[in-house]
Amino acid sequence: MHRPRAGECWYILDALPQIRYAVTQTGAIAQDLKTGETLYHCPLSPDDARLIYSHVRRYDGLVNFFSGGIVYNAKQQMAQFERYYPADFRWLFERSHEFVDDLDAMVAGWNRPVEKLYVPFSSREECEKAMADLTKLPYFVTGAGYVDLEVMNPNTSKGIALGALCKNSAFRPSRSWPSATAATMRPCSTLQASALQWETGKKHSSRKQI
Repeated sequence: MHRPRAGECWYILDALPQIRYAVTQTGAIAQDLKTGETLYHCPLSPDDARLIYSHVRRYDGLVNFFSGGIVYNAKQQMAQFERYYPADFRWLFERSHEFVDDLDAMVAGWNRPVEKLYVPFSSREECEKAMADLTKLPYFVTGAGYVDLEVMNPNTSKGIALGALCKNSAFRPSRSWPSATAATMRPCSTLQASALQWETGKKHSSRKQI
């Protein structure tokens, strides 16, 4: 089976090899996991990403910079991983992320779309300060379930991404379509899989916890 380059989708394929289509990176991308084709993309511009980065760098957090299916981290911050994130998640970072010597310099010269910035913080107080700051900017800001936040294009929507995936994939009635949505840096056991059945032209959806 095709395996995408560094990024989050490899572990979807490992855990759920029957999955072909996925909405990932909090709704910023809809992909065909077999071919690697991008069916929908709602990224930040490089300039927007730089502005967001300049804000999150004011706080004590581990910056995850998502672009083109790759997640970038600063080596210096990774050396203090347990300050920001549970130790048992380190393996996922080490296997699927790319660590750079100077993330500040990389972001300053970045010229490609960016799906999101995700940042776990050293404390709830630090996270709350960052959230109060970032929510003043014209972007979609949310939390992912830890002491963290993620920032995306304000038009990002898993529903829109899923709709675009359906539209671009030319499904026929009565055809079953396995798909998945994944939140990066959550283990496979918490992935939620969706099964969409097309019967007599009507769409029915069901979700189950894996």
